[in-house]
Amino acid sequence: MVSNIPKHKCYHRPILQHFQEAYPEVNVMDIQFAYDIAGLVKLDKDRLRAMDAKLYCEMELLNTGERTQMHPFFCGHCCCCCTKVDAINFYQQEESELKKACEEEKVTSYHKPLGISFISLASDSQAHRIHRDFQTSCKGVHNPQMSSLYQELGVQNWVIHFAPSPENICWENLSVPDWRWWTNAICINGTLVVLLFFLTTPIMFLHVLDLLNIDITKGAEKLHSVYLVQFLPTLLLWILSALLPNIVYWSDHLIGHWTKTAEHHSVMIKTFVFLLLMVLILPSLGLTSAKALFEWIVMGQSRSLQWRCIFLPGNGSFFVNYIITAAFIGTALELLRVPELIVYGVRLLLARSMAERAAVRKAVLWDFQYGIQYAWMLCIIAITVSYSIPCPLVCPFGLLYLALKHAVDRYNIFFVYSPSCIDKYIHDSAATFVLWAVILLQFNVVFFTGLRTEGFSPVFIFSCVALFITLMIYAGRISFGWLRHLKPAKYKSEGVQKEGKEFETFDAFGNEDLPTEEGSQEVYISRPFVANVLTKDLSEEPEQGGEADAPSGHNGYGSMDSGDNPSAPLTGTI
Repeated sequence: MVSNIPKHKCYHRPILQHFQEAYPEVNVMDIQFAYDIAGLVKLDKDRLRAMDAKLYCEMELLNTGERTQMHPFFCGHCCCCCTKVDAINFYQQEESELKKACEEEKVTSYHKPLGISFISLASDSQAHRIHRDFQTSCKGVHNPQMSSLYQELGVQNWVIHFAPSPENICWENLSVPDWRWWTNAICINGTLVVLLFFLTTPIMFLHVLDLLNIDITKGAEKLHSVYLVQFLPTLLLWILSALLPNIVYWSDHLIGHWTKTAEHHSVMIKTFVFLLLMVLILPSLGLTSAKALFEWIVMGQSRSLQWRCIFLPGNGSFFVNYIITAAFIGTALELLRVPELIVYGVRLLLARSMAERAAVRKAVLWDFQYGIQYAWMLCIIAITVSYSIPCPLVCPFGLLYLALKHAVDRYNIFFVYSPSCIDKYIHDSAATFVLWAVILLQFNVVFFTGLRTEGFSPVFIFSCVALFITLMIYAGRISFGWLRHLKPAKYKSEGVQKEGKEFETFDAFGNEDLPTEEGSQEVYISRPFVANVLTKDLSEEPEQGGEADAPSGHNGYGSMDSGDNPSAPLTGTI
């Protein structure tokens, strides 16, 4: 994936000539360019919705013999006083107009290149060869090979990455300029930080209720239920902690990442850090917000925490109740899919007729959200590990949560959500975050032993040494790549024999793990790096739902296939 190509030079011939002159040993198999298709994607979605609605009305005519009538307005199927029109004629005319608009927009899109190119090479070793030349060295420069078109194409400004899978790319977001993308990211994340700085934890909401002399358990006490009184604050905390991370989650959609994996990864990092601060760290310190933590750090001389009242084994009972609530109520609500139900109801209400129900159902067929689901699971793991020694009772309930969460997520991945086209490095990041839980456990043990023992006891000294060694190893792994070869999972290639030739399958993005020997096997292109809306022939499109239909099959659990045909893998693509 090559970006920063001059837009007036986005042609096949000069790019191919440059690589032939600069890298004569490289065999370029295919060159594709990215175009501004944001408007085309929206028009195509509207066209598919009109086509599905027309097919629904035709099926109704075939089954009942009556032509469907509709109100051509928002919330049309709820109205009863507006003029009705024939639904088949209305949707047929709308589809015809949108099809014409799509054809015109497609022609316009081909005249608006984005300066991004996808270059498929004959082997993975050739892709690694070019990628190494464009990697920035420690001196801040790279060393690409020269050609007669070097200055004309601005090769010195090129940025080259291994290309993600075509299904992983958000094609409509590629047209967002860099300055606008960074402006959106800074403004959205800055607003998010300021908002969550003052509203970090749901405990602050409970604190406000106490200041207003509002007792949330008063109504429950009239029911004479001890269990309801005990679990009501925890339940309220869980509900609010489920709502606040969604602010983090939905704000990331406004930024406009180039790939689905980048969006999932960003959501996972921000949501996990927020949950860790909200559910574990601040409640453990007896604080209600990040603002209170900042004030305690800055004004530490005038305000002191009652450390002996914080690091008590009895404080773990709160987290035991929290994990029990998340295990039974949280996983049950994931099966109910309340957010999807709300979105489905709102879109049905806004639909112009009942014929658009099919489009509404397809609109709520979401990808499995690895980012936010990973963040929730990692948060519970962090709580379980952090309090496993001071409060061992948290461990069996943490194991129960993981078992129920695994069963629910497995069911959702295979039978509910559409496959998520994500890359493997999001799983590597999740495995790295598990180490945070171990570090938090050691911090907990150090503070607990330091406050419960007098002076420098052997247990306290051993805890400090173990914490120091763990921090050194973690910092070395993150900063200097220590112990990188000790990975929890190794993604290997498998050979497939067909027609006397050996093919190799690779993961969609992790090309760094591929062999770089000169004698590596040649591979062949499985699918072009072109958006589907640009390859559709609307004049010959069959009268069916087309792309809007639900996927016919699911990929592997927790990963993505490299293609529909395992015998036709991706080439080394940059």
